[in-house]
Amino acid sequence: MNEIDAAVLHARETWPTESVGLFYVRDGQRHYRRCTNVSPVPGDRFVIAPAEFAAVAALGEVVAVVHSHPGASGAPSVLDQAAHAAGGLEWVIVGLPSGVDGEADLVTLPAVSAPLPLLGRRFVHGVTDCYSLVRDWYRVELGIGLPDFVRDDHWWQRGGDLYRKHFTEAGFAVVAGPPQHGDVLLMQLGASVPNHGAVYLSGDRVIHHLVGRLSSVDVYGKFFRERTTHVLRNLARPAHDPVAG
Repeated sequence: MNEIDAAVLHARETWPTESVGLFYVRDGQRHYRRCTNVSPVPGDRFVIAPAEFAAVAALGEVVAVVHSHPGASGAPSVLDQAAHAAGGLEWVIVGLPSGVDGEADLVTLPAVSAPLPLLGRRFVHGVTDCYSLVRDWYRVELGIGLPDFVRDDHWWQRGGDLYRKHFTEAGFAVVAGPPQHGDVLLMQLGASVPNHGAVYLSGDRVIHHLVGRLSSVDVYGKFFRERTTHVLRNLARPAHDPVAG
């Protein structure tokens, strides 16, 4: 059985939820690895836990993300398009429009070579959201990789506390005093816990991504200051950052 047949079989066996898996290359051969869909709404979208992605990457070079569309064609949704652009890998979508036993409709989205710009991104929670922007800013500007965390939409309304729970694991510590260039600001926007993250930039600005808006650089004015709950500093950064002034 080749990797495409394995992916289609997986899609049929997980009906009516979305299957998810990865194509990886080892010893010049392309293989399919089944993954667990950990999305809270597996009938409508998929999520791969970062630890499982890392486990597959240990087997070989991950070259494609594969998932299914139960009861629909393989045409990419708006969410698919955003996630594909952000991830940089090839995507293969296994559509099953005629049911679990019907003919599969396969659509391939080629790998995106250019990185997604930091500014002007469309907001898609869990894909291109405020934490995604923080992670990408640190990778692009400082060469520091931050871990990703599985998160469902409106986690702060369901008893979640994503930022405070994980900031130490991500290599940050709470600091006192005014923020410096590259610090992460946690903000509380209409929630009982900090639910928005922004990167502080020199010149009293922030780069961030608000729900319903494109990612942007804004003045760190009264509105954001009053809602800031924590200033976080990454411990992997140099002790002196000349950009901060």
